[in-house]
Amino acid sequence: MKTINPKLNYSSSSAFTIVELLIVIVIIGILAAITLVSYTGIASRANIATIQSDLSNASKKLSMYY
Repeated sequence: MKTINPKLNYSSSSAFTIVELLIVIVIIGILAAITLVSYTGIASRANIATIQSDLSNASKKLSMYY
């Protein structure tokens, strides 16, 4: 019969520690923040380009009409 050792050796376990999980979560958070900042910059530039295009089209149509 096998006896159970009360002193378990946790160094050979393959589970992640809390510190490792927190480091991964922090890295994912930093990457998400960088992506969000980049996305908002791209979205605002796209809005500006759309507005400039609309104003250009309106100017051309007004010059054709008058």
